[in-house]
Amino acid sequence: TQFDPSKIDDENLKISILREILECQRLLLTIHAKKQNVQNQALYDIFEEWKILAIIVDRICFVFYLVSMLAASIIFFAREPIMKRNK
Repeated sequence: TQFDPSKIDDENLKISILREILECQRLLLTIHAKKQNVQNQALYDIFEEWKILAIIVDRICFVFYLVSMLAASIIFFAREPIMKRNK
């Protein structure tokens, strides 16, 4: 069974699960970096790049969500008069 966070209704639970996933990723990256003898500054730079990437992806998803909700509203209101005329 695959985990699907969209099926969780509790927003606080979603946020805590995402924080745990990010913490696990951070720990895995740290372990991998230590094995590769990566300097702390390089590791910090990687973390900063991840944060920037996460912000960009979050904004893209938010804009996509807004556009899709706007499109759904327009379609709904455009169909409503047509449906009333057909009755």
